Amino acid sequence: MSLWVAYVLRFYATSWFHLAYMVDPFRSYQWLFAVIMPFGPIMLDLQGFYQSPLKRVFGLQVRNFRDGVRLDLDRPLVARARSQDSTAH
Repeated sequence: MSLWVAYVLRFYATSWFHLAYMVDPFRSYQWLFAVIMPFGPIMLDLQGFYQSPLKRVFGLQVRNFRDGVRLDLDRPLVARARSQDSTAH
């Protein structure tokens, strides 16, 4: 359901915000259900999503938060490095 809602929001956002790129038809993304349905709950369980927050170790929560922030902060740096590499050639 969330994949479809995300698709609909992005589809209509192109007209709301005058975005340059239209999204592909939804049937182009249907194959993701074959991956998300069996492996999504497994990945959530491995990351402790189904554990009670009271039982989680505080250090693990801090580490997961730090790793998430690191990923968000690394994205612009990686994009900038790639753009510099492409202009150097």
